[in-house]
Order: sequence, then structure tokens, then C-alpha cells
Amino acid sequence: ITLWGYGGESSYMELTKEQYEFWNNVIQEHGDSDAVNYCVNADDGIFDFDYIGEVLPDAVQFLTVKGCNYGSSWYEAPTEFAHQWGIDYGNARIAIEEVDGDDYNASFISEVVGGDELSEWVDVIQEEDDNANEIVEMGV
Repeated sequence: ITLWGYGGESSYMELTKEQYEFWNNVIQEHGDSDAVNYCVNADDGIFDFDYIGEVLPDAVQFLTVKGCNYGSSWYEAPTEFAHQWGIDYGNARIAIEEVDGDDYNASFISEVVGGDELSEWVDVIQEEDDNANEIVEMGV
């Protein structure tokens, strides 16, 4: 079974109060462009801020590795405590292939579902069994 489509990725990390207040104030006043610029460039430390200025105070650099003189990427943050990624149900496609075994190198036999929109495929399956089986659950 293969699922693909548009989705998202989130990294949840701890910030100090000073870091939170600094970045929250920047975002509230100017939008998130400088925060995004910091997150995507912290690993090499070369920033192109629109509003912050040339020097970013060390104390607000939440992607800097403590005790080291370098930053990390947003998706490998040093204080990360959770990381999630996935496709959005409304933008997903599904393909199902029959194979001749359970191992990774199993040989292809046939295509069962060929890249259908996931939500439409689910609707058809549920209509066929008169919604007897709920195959999508959006709960956490």
C-alpha cells in the first residue's frame, strides 16, 4: 500500500520564555518571514532577515546546539520532543499492489488500486458495504 500527496511536517520543541517572547513579538509585529528564514537557515547561520537586523542575539537562537558553536535544522532541533509528518486526507492518493510475499523484496503480481484519490476510494468502499465498516477515523 502506498499513500502520497500534499501534507505537512511539524517539529515541536522547547523554547525558553525569552525565546518565545522574542519570536512571538517579531511574528506579531512583522509576520513570520524572519522566523521562517531563521528556521530554514539556522544550520548554516546565514540569514537574510527583513526586519530583525544583522545580529541575532544568541539567547533567542533556539536551534543552536547548547555548548557548541553551530545551529541545527528545524527538523532536527536540539530540544525537539515530538515530530509529526504525513499527508492530508483531502489531498491524498492511494495505490495498492498485490505481491507474492511479506518481505521487502516481494515480487509484484498485480495492481489492485491504481493511484485513486483516497477520499473517493474510501467513499466507494463504504458505499459498497452500506457503511458497515468505518475505515477512516480522524480522532487522535
